[in-house]
This record gives sequence, C-alpha cells and structure tokens, in this order.
Amino acid sequence: MNESSNEDDSSLNDVSGTRRKFLQQMTVAGGAVAAGTTAADRAVAAPPERAGDDAVDAALDDPKFQAVLDALGNPKILPKRAATTTKSNEDVTVEITHVPSQVGSIAYGVHSTGTTEAAFQFSDVRGRGHLPEQYRDLPRSSSAIIKGVEDGVVLTRLATGRERDAMLGDLDVDADTVSAFVSSSTGTFTLKYVDEQDEVRTVAVEGGSVYTESNVEEFTYHEVTGDDGPSILDHNGKCGPDWCWRCLMAAGGCGACYASCAAVGPGCALCIMAFCGGTGYACTGCVHCS
Repeated sequence: MNESSNEDDSSLNDVSGTRRKFLQQMTVAGGAVAAGTTAADRAVAAPPERAGDDAVDAALDDPKFQAVLDALGNPKILPKRAATTTKSNEDVTVEITHVPSQVGSIAYGVHSTGTTEAAFQFSDVRGRGHLPEQYRDLPRSSSAIIKGVEDGVVLTRLATGRERDAMLGDLDVDADTVSAFVSSSTGTFTLKYVDEQDEVRTVAVEGGSVYTESNVEEFTYHEVTGDDGPSILDHNGKCGPDWCWRCLMAAGGCGACYASCAAVGPGCALCIMAFCGGTGYACTGCVHCS
C-alpha cells in the first residue's frame, strides 16, 4: 500500500466522537468524489477512444450484456459510436466499453481477471417512450440502475424524497446517517443508518414499490439482525456490504450506483468506475470487496 493510503487508513482508524463528526471526516478522507479532492482521486483512466469491433462483439456475446439489452426492450444499438477506455483503481483494472443504443448507453466492463459486468443508468435515458412499460414510470427524482446478472437483471433505485421522509418520520434515526434504496431482487427497501454506538444497522422496509413511487402509508419495518457488518469505526480491510454503503454516504452524487453495489453484491467495479469515477478509501474498499 502506498504512503497516502497508509495516511488515509490511519486517519480513519483514529476517528472518534459523534456519528456526524465521523461522517464529516469520512467525506474528507474517504471519498469526496464530487468535489474532486486529491485525497479521493486515485483512479487512473486512459482517454476514451473508438471501440474496436472485437470489444463490441464481446459485449454483444456476453449474457449479462444481453440481459440488460433484453430488459430495455432490445433497442437498436449503434456499434460504430461505441467508445472504450481502461480505468484502474489500485490493483483493480477494468476495460470499459460504452455501447450507445436507441434509449441510452449501456456500459460493459471486462476486468483484468476476465470477470465481466454490464449495467445501464436510467439518468442516461434518451426517451422513456422507447422503454418497456415497467420502466416508464420510474420516479424521475430517484436515481436508478439495472445490472446484468447470471439469471437476468436487477434494478436498484434510491428512495425518493417523499419515501425517505416517510421512513425518517416513522423511525427514530439520525437523518445524516441514513441511506435507503429498493431492489427488484428483494422487492423491499433497505434502510441503513448508524446507531448511537456507531454500528451500521439495517432495516427492511416492506410495502413499497420498486418501479413506481410507493404508497408510504403501507410501509412496515423490521430490523435485520446478524447482517449489520463490522463497526463503522473498524477500517481494518474487512470486506462486507457496509463498504459500499459508506461509499454512498461519502460520495453522494452516484447514489444508485453504490446502492446497486450494496444490493447486488459482488461485481460493482464497473458501476463505480464507469458511471461515477468513484475512488477514495471507502469506494476503493467497495471495489476491492466486490
């Protein structure tokens, strides 16, 4: 590990005090991507160039990419406009190809290990009228992403402001530490927060809707036990779902991407590096644990 990484590790291990103080320090040391700080900027990217036929063919032949394409209604693709680049985050290297389509660009990633990923971000939609009906009514105020998996796709979106406000009104938690998202893999919202003992806690919120804004009057809650992850103060390199949640809280702007990492699990480097340029300590942990 390089010297700056050791410094970041030490600063995070030394964190003490309130949850808000922790989050403020984590934002500076662990992933203020939107601000473009030097501490967060550890990714290396080659300039994008026109993708070769081999790169596009590899995407089209991959079941994960095809799953995303099928989910979007098999829109017309524009292979001659595809672009490719290579991004590295410490020892994670991904060759990323963006394949434009009638509804927006689909990202396809090939890791140096040979593992592949495919994803589509709904903020890039060029015309909702071309989408399958189930995606046309996705809340516009909520970031959403679909990711290709072995048996289809998983859609993940952040809670809308109204949904989040309802959850905060029903639960006695610190709003500054809350992240909430819903995944089609479970059909329920996941709300994560930090309790007074600085532990990451998870609450399952049932009664919501994946593809449209929820009727918040139907929300019901139960805490998930045995899956809280290590203490939020424990930055010793352990891998767990809370790494991606920390990245979400630290970086902010690419919420659906990090929520997708937390919801889908292994294989989220493409999302972080293609859509968000996410680096920094927590985001690096999310990439390395995926």
